[in-house]
Amino acid sequence: MTKKKTRSKGTGDADAAGAATSTRVDPRAPVEPKPAVLQQTLEECARILAVLDKPAEPQPGDLVTAVIHQVLGAGVPCRVPQEALRRFEVEFVDRNELRVTEAYETEEMLADLDIPDLFERCRTVQQIVTQVYGDQNRIDLTAIRALSITERKGMFQRLPAIPPSAIAYLNQILTFEDVLFAPRSAARSQVKLGLEGAAGEEFVQRAREMFAPIGHLPLVVGKPGDTAATHVLCPSCLLARIGASRK
Repeated sequence: MTKKKTRSKGTGDADAAGAATSTRVDPRAPVEPKPAVLQQTLEECARILAVLDKPAEPQPGDLVTAVIHQVLGAGVPCRVPQEALRRFEVEFVDRNELRVTEAYETEEMLADLDIPDLFERCRTVQQIVTQVYGDQNRIDLTAIRALSITERKGMFQRLPAIPPSAIAYLNQILTFEDVLFAPRSAARSQVKLGLEGAAGEEFVQRAREMFAPIGHLPLVVGKPGDTAATHVLCPSCLLARIGASRK
Protein backbone atom coordinates (compact mmCIF):
# COMPACT_ATOMS: atom_id res chain seq x y z
CA MET A 1 0.00 0.00 0.00
CA THR A 2 1.38 3.36 -1.02
CA LYS A 3 1.92 5.63 1.94
CA LYS A 4 1.39 9.27 1.30
CA LYS A 5 0.16 11.55 3.99
CA THR A 6 -2.90 13.15 2.46
CA ARG A 7 -6.35 13.96 3.67
CA SER A 8 -9.38 13.57 1.43
CA LYS A 9 -11.34 16.25 3.24
CA GLY A 10 -10.63 19.75 4.33
CA THR A 11 -12.22 21.36 7.38
CA GLY A 12 -15.15 22.67 5.37
CA ASP A 13 -15.74 19.26 3.83
CA ALA A 14 -15.65 17.61 7.24
CA ASP A 15 -18.22 20.09 8.55
CA ALA A 16 -20.44 19.37 5.56
CA ALA A 17 -20.06 15.63 6.09
CA GLY A 18 -21.04 16.04 9.72
CA ALA A 19 -24.14 17.99 8.70
CA ALA A 20 -25.03 15.30 6.18
CA THR A 21 -24.64 12.61 8.84
CA SER A 22 -27.08 14.37 11.13
CA THR A 23 -29.77 14.33 8.41
CA ARG A 24 -29.45 10.63 7.60
CA VAL A 25 -32.14 8.25 8.79
CA ASP A 26 -30.41 5.71 11.01
CA PRO A 27 -31.44 2.22 9.83
CA ARG A 28 -30.35 0.87 13.23
CA ALA A 29 -32.72 3.04 15.26
CA PRO A 30 -34.31 1.09 18.14
CA VAL A 31 -37.61 -0.68 17.49
CA GLU A 32 -40.18 -1.92 19.96
CA PRO A 33 -40.55 -5.72 20.07
CA LYS A 34 -44.07 -5.75 18.65
CA PRO A 35 -45.30 -8.94 16.95
CA ALA A 36 -45.15 -7.47 13.43
CA VAL A 37 -41.61 -6.19 13.99
CA LEU A 38 -40.46 -9.56 15.33
CA GLN A 39 -41.99 -11.37 12.36
CA GLN A 40 -40.41 -8.98 9.84
CA THR A 41 -37.04 -9.35 11.57
CA LEU A 42 -37.13 -13.14 11.35
CA GLU A 43 -38.15 -13.02 7.69
CA GLU A 44 -35.33 -10.64 6.77
CA CYS A 45 -32.77 -12.68 8.72
CA ALA A 46 -33.94 -15.84 6.94
CA ARG A 47 -33.49 -14.22 3.53
CA ILE A 48 -29.92 -13.23 4.38
CA LEU A 49 -28.95 -16.56 5.91
CA ALA A 50 -30.25 -18.35 2.82
CA VAL A 51 -27.39 -16.95 0.70
CA LEU A 52 -24.58 -17.34 3.25
CA ASP A 53 -22.30 -20.35 3.51
CA LYS A 54 -22.87 -22.27 6.72
CA PRO A 55 -19.85 -23.15 8.90
CA ALA A 56 -19.05 -26.82 9.41
CA GLU A 57 -19.64 -26.25 13.12
CA PRO A 58 -21.22 -23.36 15.06
CA GLN A 59 -18.69 -20.60 15.69
CA PRO A 60 -18.89 -17.69 18.17
CA GLY A 61 -18.95 -14.21 16.70
CA ASP A 62 -15.91 -11.95 16.81
CA LEU A 63 -16.67 -9.00 19.08
CA VAL A 64 -13.87 -6.75 17.81
CA THR A 65 -15.29 -7.14 14.32
CA ALA A 66 -18.70 -6.21 15.72
CA VAL A 67 -17.32 -3.01 17.25
CA ILE A 68 -15.55 -2.03 14.02
CA HIS A 69 -18.70 -2.83 12.06
CA GLN A 70 -20.71 -0.45 14.23
CA VAL A 71 -18.12 2.34 14.17
CA LEU A 72 -17.74 2.30 10.39
CA GLY A 73 -21.37 1.47 9.67
CA ALA A 74 -23.29 3.91 11.86
CA GLY A 75 -25.90 5.60 9.69
CA VAL A 76 -25.18 3.60 6.51
CA PRO A 77 -26.28 0.17 5.19
CA CYS A 78 -24.39 -2.85 6.48
CA ARG A 79 -22.94 -3.65 3.06
CA VAL A 80 -20.62 -0.65 3.59
CA PRO A 81 -18.83 -1.83 6.77
CA GLN A 82 -18.93 -5.37 5.38
CA GLU A 83 -16.90 -4.22 2.39
CA ALA A 84 -14.56 -2.20 4.63
CA LEU A 85 -13.87 -5.24 6.79
CA ARG A 86 -13.34 -7.39 3.69
CA ARG A 87 -10.68 -4.96 2.50
CA PHE A 88 -8.99 -5.09 5.90
CA GLU A 89 -8.77 -8.89 5.59
CA VAL A 90 -7.26 -8.60 2.11
CA GLU A 91 -4.82 -5.77 2.85
CA PHE A 92 -3.66 -6.69 6.36
CA VAL A 93 -1.93 -9.88 7.43
CA ASP A 94 -3.66 -9.62 10.80
CA ARG A 95 -5.13 -7.02 13.14
CA ASN A 96 -1.73 -6.07 14.46
CA GLU A 97 -1.03 -4.62 11.03
CA LEU A 98 -4.26 -2.64 11.27
CA ARG A 99 -3.17 -1.48 14.72
CA VAL A 100 0.08 0.03 13.42
CA THR A 101 -1.41 1.49 10.25
CA GLU A 102 -2.03 5.24 10.31
CA ALA A 103 -5.63 6.38 10.12
CA TYR A 104 -4.98 8.39 6.96
CA GLU A 105 -3.78 5.20 5.23
CA THR A 106 -6.94 3.38 6.23
CA GLU A 107 -8.96 6.36 5.05
CA GLU A 108 -7.36 6.13 1.61
CA MET A 109 -8.20 2.43 1.46
CA LEU A 110 -11.88 3.14 2.11
CA ALA A 111 -12.19 6.50 0.35
CA ASP A 112 -14.66 5.28 -2.28
CA LEU A 113 -17.12 3.95 0.32
CA ASP A 114 -20.06 6.02 1.55
CA ILE A 115 -18.82 6.49 5.11
CA PRO A 116 -19.40 9.94 6.67
CA ASP A 117 -16.55 11.47 8.68
CA LEU A 118 -14.30 8.74 7.33
CA PHE A 119 -10.99 9.93 8.75
CA GLU A 120 -12.41 10.30 12.27
CA ARG A 121 -13.94 6.86 12.11
CA CYS A 122 -10.69 5.33 10.86
CA ARG A 123 -8.84 7.02 13.69
CA THR A 124 -11.38 5.65 16.18
CA VAL A 125 -10.90 2.12 14.81
CA GLN A 126 -7.12 2.44 15.10
CA GLN A 127 -7.42 3.69 18.68
CA ILE A 128 -9.82 0.90 19.60
CA VAL A 129 -7.61 -1.94 18.36
CA THR A 130 -4.60 -0.31 20.05
CA GLN A 131 -6.39 -0.05 23.39
CA VAL A 132 -7.79 -3.58 23.18
CA TYR A 133 -4.29 -4.88 22.48
CA GLY A 134 -2.92 -2.96 25.45
CA ASP A 135 -5.64 -4.27 27.76
CA GLN A 136 -5.88 -7.89 26.57
CA ASN A 137 -2.37 -8.41 25.12
CA ARG A 138 -4.15 -9.36 21.90
CA ILE A 139 -6.83 -7.79 19.72
CA ASP A 140 -9.71 -9.85 21.03
CA LEU A 141 -12.72 -9.15 23.24
CA THR A 142 -13.79 -12.74 23.88
CA ALA A 143 -13.06 -12.35 27.60
CA ILE A 144 -15.93 -9.91 27.96
CA ARG A 145 -18.45 -12.73 27.59
CA ALA A 146 -17.46 -14.17 30.97
CA LEU A 147 -17.66 -10.86 32.84
CA SER A 148 -20.42 -9.63 35.10
CA ILE A 149 -22.19 -6.39 34.22
CA THR A 150 -20.02 -4.50 36.72
CA GLU A 151 -16.81 -6.06 35.40
CA ARG A 152 -17.89 -5.31 31.85
CA LYS A 153 -18.35 -1.64 32.70
CA GLY A 154 -14.87 -1.61 34.21
CA MET A 155 -13.43 -3.07 31.02
CA PHE A 156 -15.13 -0.43 28.90
CA GLN A 157 -13.66 2.26 31.15
CA ARG A 158 -10.23 0.92 30.25
CA LEU A 159 -11.16 1.17 26.55
CA PRO A 160 -12.32 4.79 26.22
CA ALA A 161 -11.88 4.79 22.44
CA ILE A 162 -14.97 2.60 22.07
CA PRO A 163 -17.80 5.13 21.63
CA PRO A 164 -21.02 4.81 23.68
CA SER A 165 -22.98 3.76 20.58
CA ALA A 166 -20.60 0.84 19.99
CA ILE A 167 -20.78 -0.15 23.67
CA ALA A 168 -24.58 -0.17 23.48
CA TYR A 169 -24.41 -2.26 20.30
CA LEU A 170 -22.01 -4.74 21.86
CA ASN A 171 -24.19 -5.05 24.95
CA GLN A 172 -27.20 -5.81 22.75
CA ILE A 173 -25.26 -8.51 20.92
CA LEU A 174 -24.13 -10.06 24.21
CA THR A 175 -27.70 -10.03 25.53
CA PHE A 176 -28.99 -11.73 22.39
CA GLU A 177 -26.17 -14.28 22.58
CA ASP A 178 -27.34 -15.07 26.09
CA VAL A 179 -30.91 -15.55 24.87
CA LEU A 180 -30.12 -17.57 21.75
CA PHE A 181 -27.00 -19.60 22.53
CA ALA A 182 -26.60 -20.01 26.31
CA PRO A 183 -27.50 -23.50 27.57
CA ARG A 184 -29.00 -22.08 30.77
CA SER A 185 -32.26 -20.20 31.14
CA ALA A 186 -32.07 -16.65 29.79
CA ALA A 187 -35.44 -15.43 31.04
CA ARG A 188 -33.89 -12.32 32.57
CA SER A 189 -32.26 -11.37 29.27
CA GLN A 190 -35.53 -11.95 27.43
CA VAL A 191 -37.31 -9.56 29.77
CA LYS A 192 -34.49 -7.06 29.30
CA LEU A 193 -35.12 -7.11 25.54
CA GLY A 194 -38.90 -7.00 25.93
CA LEU A 195 -39.30 -10.48 24.44
CA GLU A 196 -42.20 -11.48 26.66
CA GLY A 197 -45.58 -13.02 26.01
CA ALA A 198 -46.50 -15.45 23.26
CA ALA A 199 -44.98 -13.37 20.44
CA GLY A 200 -41.70 -12.96 22.32
CA GLU A 201 -41.47 -16.65 23.15
CA GLU A 202 -42.20 -17.64 19.56
CA PHE A 203 -39.57 -15.20 18.28
CA VAL A 204 -36.92 -16.60 20.62
CA GLN A 205 -37.71 -20.19 19.68
CA ARG A 206 -37.59 -19.51 15.94
CA ALA A 207 -34.45 -17.39 16.25
CA ARG A 208 -32.71 -20.14 18.22
CA GLU A 209 -33.51 -22.66 15.51
CA MET A 210 -32.39 -20.23 12.80
CA PHE A 211 -29.03 -19.26 14.29
CA ALA A 212 -28.08 -22.48 16.12
CA PRO A 213 -26.21 -23.97 13.12
CA ILE A 214 -24.15 -20.77 12.86
CA GLY A 215 -23.49 -20.07 16.54
CA HIS A 216 -23.41 -16.29 16.16
CA LEU A 217 -25.20 -13.30 14.68
CA PRO A 218 -23.70 -12.61 11.23
CA LEU A 219 -22.40 -9.13 10.45
CA VAL A 220 -22.86 -9.52 6.70
CA VAL A 221 -25.72 -9.11 4.21
CA GLY A 222 -24.23 -11.33 1.51
CA LYS A 223 -21.14 -13.25 0.52
CA PRO A 224 -17.78 -11.40 0.55
CA GLY A 225 -17.50 -8.97 -2.34
CA ASP A 226 -21.19 -9.21 -3.23
CA THR A 227 -21.90 -5.63 -4.26
CA ALA A 228 -25.42 -6.53 -5.38
CA ALA A 229 -26.66 -7.29 -1.87
CA THR A 230 -29.80 -5.22 -1.28
CA HIS A 231 -30.43 -5.94 2.37
CA VAL A 232 -30.00 -2.81 4.48
CA LEU A 233 -29.07 -4.47 7.77
CA CYS A 234 -27.21 -7.64 8.69
CA PRO A 235 -28.79 -10.13 11.14
CA SER A 236 -26.71 -8.75 14.01
CA CYS A 237 -27.95 -5.20 13.43
CA LEU A 238 -31.52 -6.35 12.79
CA LEU A 239 -31.63 -8.02 16.18
CA ALA A 240 -29.67 -5.33 18.03
CA ARG A 241 -32.42 -2.79 17.26
CA ILE A 242 -34.99 -4.81 19.20
CA GLY A 243 -35.62 -3.46 22.67
CA ALA A 244 -32.59 -1.15 22.49
CA SER A 245 -34.71 1.81 23.62
CA ARG A 246 -35.48 -0.01 26.88
CA LYS A 247 -31.91 0.50 28.16
